[in-house]
Amino acid sequence: MLVYDNENTVRLLLQIVGSVVFRCRVWALGIVVSLTCLGLQTVREDVIQYLPDFPSYAVVLQGSIVTFAVVFRTNLAWGRYWEAATQLHIMYSKWLDAFIQFDAFACATIQQHLTDSAADAMEKVRMLQKERAVTQRDFVLLSAVSCDRFHKSDLARMSRRVQMKVPWSHQVCFREDLEKYDLVGARALPAFHVDNSEGAANTQDYSDPWNSVYVIPNQPTQAQLKFLEGADDRPAVVLSWLFIGLARVCSVIAVPPPIQSRMYQELSNGMIGFNNVRKIADVPFPLPYAQLVVILLWVWILLIPIYVTLNVSSHVVGPIVGLFMFVGIWCANLLAMELENPLSGDANDVCPLDFHARFVDAVYRVAVSGQATLDGELQDDDVGFLVDTMPPTLHWRGKKISEDTKEISAAVSRV
Repeated sequence: MLVYDNENTVRLLLQIVGSVVFRCRVWALGIVVSLTCLGLQTVREDVIQYLPDFPSYAVVLQGSIVTFAVVFRTNLAWGRYWEAATQLHIMYSKWLDAFIQFDAFACATIQQHLTDSAADAMEKVRMLQKERAVTQRDFVLLSAVSCDRFHKSDLARMSRRVQMKVPWSHQVCFREDLEKYDLVGARALPAFHVDNSEGAANTQDYSDPWNSVYVIPNQPTQAQLKFLEGADDRPAVVLSWLFIGLARVCSVIAVPPPIQSRMYQELSNGMIGFNNVRKIADVPFPLPYAQLVVILLWVWILLIPIYVTLNVSSHVVGPIVGLFMFVGIWCANLLAMELENPLSGDANDVCPLDFHARFVDAVYRVAVSGQATLDGELQDDDVGFLVDTMPPTLHWRGKKISEDTKEISAAVSRV
């Protein structure tokens, strides 16, 4: 996704990558329209008797219909784009919340067991430490297979078919046929790159979303990879692994079950976001509407030279007017087409790979912070500095519980 300063108008005007204006096909067609206008104006006296006599209101009416259709399409497309960005943020924020809660609960429980003299205390510590590593991997794996699902969505498959020049009859099909015939290799399991270092997120490759290699902290087992390879809904499978892991240690974690249930709730809320994004990635803009807009556009383009010839006599102004009449409405439609598929991997699209890389870094930081707390590096042993910086009337909070209740009540009254 391109980011920019909208107040830097000069730099924005000269931006080529991601622009719908600076495209060779746009100006090639525009020049054809402009030259057609010039050619008709040159032989205007000879051909004017053959041209239909269009009243001025007909031009306005035709232009209004085309403009309304394109602008309405752009409005709907922007809704799809913004919804995809919103739901991706929700999905990752909920999953990160769930991981933070689990890691915090596990670390707090480990600290308790380290001071426990029970015979099975160290066994529980080892169990929780192992589950922390497995859960970190599964959360990142869930992100990876979700991103791969977005990049190999139904709409992405159809675009891939066009790029691979599959037979004409397969470039438009029913969804059930798309599931039956995998002509582009969309069901292949994505590749993973194991890196659990501090800069792992920076090694994520963005060049080819379709064949991307996803960074994960630990490699799944061969049995897990084989099972994922044959699964149709891989995010659901990884989510089930997460639920099994959380349920396995729920009796060990020293947190009440109602509070533990927040982890499951946040995971489920994240899956709602995932399914909302998948809806946008799989469901295309209605074909009849897109087809109607294309027909209206081409009728408008074919009529532009006639409108210009009948209403503009200048051989200089006429071609220029025809050029910008075409470029304006054509680029507005290109804009709508860009926004309709916000996950197709273009420069202007929302980038799930970027979300994945940030998620990898966030999960790593949380896991390292939890381990540092267990190692005593982040332990706040002395709270005296907190009491010293409080107002005098609040120092009662630093008193021991065994102090006189009346004294504490008096301090509360003063506050």
